Amino acid sequence: MRVSKRALCLLMCLLLCISMLCMGAAAAGEPTLVVSSQETIPAVGHTFYVAVSIQNNPGVNAVQFTLKFDNAVVDCISADIGKVLSGSLAASNPDAADGAIIAAANSETMTGDGNLGVFAFKVVSQGKPNFSLSDIVLSDGNGKDIAYKTDAAVATDTTKPETGSSGTGVTGDDTGATKPTAKAQFSDVPSSHWAYNSINAAAEAGLVAGYPDGSFHPGEYVSRAQFVTVLWSNSSKPLSTASVPFADVSSSAYYAKAVAWACEKGFVSGYKNSDGTYSFHPDQTITREQAMAILFKYSGGVSGMELTLTAIYDSQFTDSSKISPYAKNAMYWAVYKGYISGTTSTTLDPQGLATRAQTAQIIVNYNNSNK
Repeated sequence: MRVSKRALCLLMCLLLCISMLCMGAAAAGEPTLVVSSQETIPAVGHTFYVAVSIQNNPGVNAVQFTLKFDNAVVDCISADIGKVLSGSLAASNPDAADGAIIAAANSETMTGDGNLGVFAFKVVSQGKPNFSLSDIVLSDGNGKDIAYKTDAAVATDTTKPETGSSGTGVTGDDTGATKPTAKAQFSDVPSSHWAYNSINAAAEAGLVAGYPDGSFHPGEYVSRAQFVTVLWSNSSKPLSTASVPFADVSSSAYYAKAVAWACEKGFVSGYKNSDGTYSFHPDQTITREQAMAILFKYSGGVSGMELTLTAIYDSQFTDSSKISPYAKNAMYWAVYKGYISGTTSTTLDPQGLATRAQTAQIIVNYNNSNK
């Protein structure tokens, strides 16, 4: 999640409240914050990654730091929350005046060594980026500052280090930049495609399929029936004991069992007709907010920390007012969980139509965070 200055202020107030309310004591030990980057940056126009990790983590409840750099040499294009901070109340701002900021807090102590943040940089001119850390805050469960050291290391490659499941700082069509797999399955999904890995993973799991000519059509829109069928397949295609309740869903349709199952489980309810019957509109293209509303119910429909972030998300996303009331909790739940991250850093496009690539990415994100 890329946050505005106003949103970051709201978040820091929440972080302070959580830190003061936490009661767990941190384990003894002096942690080291390490900045890992390449020894030689790539050519102008290319992207590479920098990780900020913690070693000898004594257990922290609140973290904040700024990664400083020479913006005449590199431009920070995204900032992701690292795995150590996964599940915390967290936010990032790659566009801050003094660098790229990450802040996080949790009522439970966050333990273990690993990444606190992963940053993507684009080279704008040759030179030394001069990465360094400033404004560092590490606190325990009582709000007490934890002493720390800083260090620098050289990474061995340019692939994206491991991140958490909060999906913060990732822009584009709900993407994450990951290392391509060895072989492309579909002729129109090259390894440079933002959803390459997820499309292949979803295909290998039998959740999506290509066309006879070997293509996938990643930009093609998904229908309501197709989206429900993906979720049904993701649940190992359970049989429903109920009959198809919709007038426009033939029992012989390929999606009939999936729709019957989704209706029985309460994931979908359909549209009421003037004669009292209900229709599903199976061929109607599904919007992003409709898809998230169904996925939210599929997951159990229980809200969590995202409710605390409503004001921040309202401020962050300029099209938040376009989210239908019934879908708002579901959309923000999906953002918080990292299943979607927006079509840009400041837009969710709730009324936009979900594509096949987006659907593959979302279901893979969901599965990866629920392993």
